[in-house]
Amino acid sequence: MKALNFPGSALAARGGILCARGKDLAGMSEDRDEPHGEPRFILDGSLGKLARNLRMFGLDAELMDRPLKDILFRASREKRWVLTRRTEARRLKSCAVPVMEIRDDNPESQLIQVLRNLSEPVGSSKWFWRCLVCNAMLKELLRQEAVSRVPEHVAHSHENFRHCPKCGRIYWPGSHRENMLKSMERWAKEAWGSG
Repeated sequence: MKALNFPGSALAARGGILCARGKDLAGMSEDRDEPHGEPRFILDGSLGKLARNLRMFGLDAELMDRPLKDILFRASREKRWVLTRRTEARRLKSCAVPVMEIRDDNPESQLIQVLRNLSEPVGSSKWFWRCLVCNAMLKELLRQEAVSRVPEHVAHSHENFRHCPKCGRIYWPGSHRENMLKSMERWAKEAWGSG
């Protein structure tokens, strides 16, 4: 089971958990896992690039451009971890959900901060299985179903397609994916090491 790894003061020194009701974060992490063991996040509206990057890794990353109190309420209802850049989060004395403050401006550094705090790496078999736009899980799409929905040159040069059942976007492994994969491998190595 993957959960966020919050070892108290070590994380606080890196701008980690700001608040959580009670001290049993291990128990909270179990409550916040999806059935397949991945943590679920909700990010404030200023973290759009981070949300997209987490989705590339197959992680559930909802984006919400609302006041922090609304984000905390939804996170509690949906059992999600809150990722925020809002300085008002520092003033929270207690709340029902874990809140991680993202301090860096650089989206790559933000991603690495979150990935480092997962209890274990996200396997590459999970990568590219979330819609980068709406966060829904992608489903495989047969080539014959994709032919009428993608550009002709794509239909003739690719065999594997995935589609988003929520927004309808179609994905295929093109050169853009290879570039994304190189970046993801670099980020994964920085976050989790070579092993």
